Amino acid sequence: MFTTDYLLLYFLPDYSVSLAEVLIPASDISQHISTAGTEASGTSNMKFCLNSGLLLGTVDGANIEIAEEVGESNNYISALNMVDDAYLHKDEWVKKSIRTTAKMGKFSSDRAIMDYAQEYWNIEQTPVPSS
Repeated sequence: MFTTDYLLLYFLPDYSVSLAEVLIPASDISQHISTAGTEASGTSNMKFCLNSGLLLGTVDGANIEIAEEVGESNNYISALNMVDDAYLHKDEWVKKSIRTTAKMGKFSSDRAIMDYAQEYWNIEQTPVPSS
């Protein structure tokens, strides 16, 4: 047996937003193994999780925040050897995917903009009049 019998690995040169728009919704699992503190993969991981992808990654940055929000049992940050077994149990995998997506609200752009407005820009929300 060869690793290629079980695993396909693709390196995507020139990774871009256009490629991400196609790739992210079609993925079951997001594996971003970054060098902690030196590479930014958090935004991509958030997008994968918002599209029901489960997370397999290093324990740093946004990955920690995502695990706090969606629950450690819905991701595989510190338990990489559990992924194969979990994937075999399709019903449980789908439940975890749904729970992950449902709990990603903290990472919405609305919340991020609201936080920046209050914490950094010191501006208040202005209601938009209905027409």
